[in-house]
Amino acid sequence: MESELEAHCKEGSMGGLVRKCLSSSGGMKNVEMLWPNLLDEHFYSKLTSFSLEGCPKLLNVFPLSMLMRLQKLEKLNIWKCESLEEIICESQSQEVNASAMQSLSPQLIQLNDITFEFPCLASLTLIGLPNLKSTCHKTQTINWPLLKKMEVHGCNKVEILFASQEISGNTNEQPLFWINQFTFANLHQLALGWNVGVKEIRHLVPSSTSFQNLVALEVEGCHGIIKIITHSTAKSLVHLETMRIENCQEIEEIVGGGDDDDDKISFPQLKILKLQSLPKLESFCSSQHYTFDFLSLEWVYVCYCPNMKTFSQGELNTPVLHDVRLQWNARWEGNLNSAIQQNFREEARGKVNEGRPRFGATGQGEPSLRRVNGAEPRSAKVGLGFGPIGPSEIGLGFRALLGLCLLFF
Repeated sequence: MESELEAHCKEGSMGGLVRKCLSSSGGMKNVEMLWPNLLDEHFYSKLTSFSLEGCPKLLNVFPLSMLMRLQKLEKLNIWKCESLEEIICESQSQEVNASAMQSLSPQLIQLNDITFEFPCLASLTLIGLPNLKSTCHKTQTINWPLLKKMEVHGCNKVEILFASQEISGNTNEQPLFWINQFTFANLHQLALGWNVGVKEIRHLVPSSTSFQNLVALEVEGCHGIIKIITHSTAKSLVHLETMRIENCQEIEEIVGGGDDDDDKISFPQLKILKLQSLPKLESFCSSQHYTFDFLSLEWVYVCYCPNMKTFSQGELNTPVLHDVRLQWNARWEGNLNSAIQQNFREEARGKVNEGRPRFGATGQGEPSLRRVNGAEPRSAKVGLGFGPIGPSEIGLGFRALLGLCLLFF
């Protein structure tokens, strides 16, 4: 069987192999490993897209031995694998690990740590992985230089999702993304949704991280996060256009304040800001040392943030903003701070008119925002796509994949 599989791969006849596998089916429910060391490494080097869905016992997706063979991968989507703990495992055997180490160039191996790069990956989606702890083993570093879109949804046990620098100190105080300024140099969209079991973390990323190309930031249902970003990371968000933070029980402020010297933080492109169902939020930023410039801000929506007493302790500049949308109405008191302060005082006195139509309580009047796709997967499947030498996209159906995976074991 193994020689037959290799023969099909050398001939490039994956379609024939899949047809031959149709007679073998046993379901994906017991699959714990996808990639034995059977296929020629040149087969992996042609892969441009990979989609995996509905493998409840799978523990990891790629072994270390495959890392240097995924240089053309552009899309990676993983859905509903309940037992998955890592995307890339350190090794599946001592032999595989040794082989992988030999395939890496010397400059990528430093002090027994591995630095790896997905040079072409543009889209990463991780949805419904309740036992995922990390993308990769914490001693391995991965850079994603062309990644533009990342969506993480329903990953409730994540400890450190990405680690691109040495991890030290108390892991309970580490950010969700333990990365540097090079890890996601071109990230445009970051969406985190309903990761309710994530441990308590101070910030999403360390203060050294910059997101100079980020356009949309969406965080929803991440109850362990206390502050979204530090002020140094905020200063890098010069292209951010949309910020949406919702249903996070522990968030106290969006931009972490400190005792730094006076500084100006500018969001020159930010047009839409939505803060909803944040019961512990007290302000956008609590520090008096920072002046905020929102030169393009047109739409601000604040709903069910009962402890938000003011927007910012420092100075604000919002030249094109003319009202604030609250859970009951839209109002303006001359500036953003005054509007939030007046609303807090009125709610504290219980003078809000509950008979008024609830403006935007379910998003009414809200500009179109890209939402995390929460659709449930319909069946277990893997999709593979290849470069110019093969079909641009090959979707392996449910039964076809079953046979293919069973051959792998």
